Amino acid sequence: MLKNFFSFENLGGDYKALANDIRLGAPTAAFGVSDAHKAMLACLAEQKVLYITPDSVSAQRVYDTVSVLSGKKCVLLPAKDEVILYRCVIPQNMRRLRYVARSRNNRMRR
Repeated sequence: MLKNFFSFENLGGDYKALANDIRLGAPTAAFGVSDAHKAMLACLAEQKVLYITPDSVSAQRVYDTVSVLSGKKCVLLPAKDEVILYRCVIPQNMRRLRYVARSRNNRMRR
């Protein structure tokens, strides 16, 4: 989707180096840029991306953005604090662990 319009190579600057670092598996973080810019970087990366947000509202927004624009299967993990607030803590923690296991095994579904 976005790859037809944007690519790390076409963006210029340090984006080629960023793409190479991601390809090599180097731990990489993006700070000081807009959420839209970070979502675009997540969409362009061919490898798995862990996108951490400050709250569940912004997590849902990024999840929707990345899954629609990239066409990738994404996983939205509930915040640990929110899981603990539920009455049934064990089933919620199991759901969270299933998401983590699926993402590690490339069987990501919501």
